[in-house]
Amino acid sequence: MDNSPQNENLIVSLHGKVDRLNADVRLLIEQNLKDYYSPREVGEKTGFTKRMILNYCNDGTIKAEKVGNSWRIPRAEYLSFTESKSSTQMNSSDG
Repeated sequence: MDNSPQNENLIVSLHGKVDRLNADVRLLIEQNLKDYYSPREVGEKTGFTKRMILNYCNDGTIKAEKVGNSWRIPRAEYLSFTESKSSTQMNSSDG
């Protein structure tokens, strides 16, 4: 096997890329396994402001749980809301 500096540099570079990919995969898995989302997270996904998401929580449009001073949005509600808002936005751009 060729142990030239070029091959060693290539191996080191590939190990670094694999490590970054593993970190990205772990992050994606953690995000998909969350049981609850914050209003900020829902806002970022839908393009709404955090304030608008808080208003939706307060008026019941988003069925969330208040814990102390914070809202927690269950995964199923998060998915339902983001799906309904993305399909509404796509439909409104059609016409």
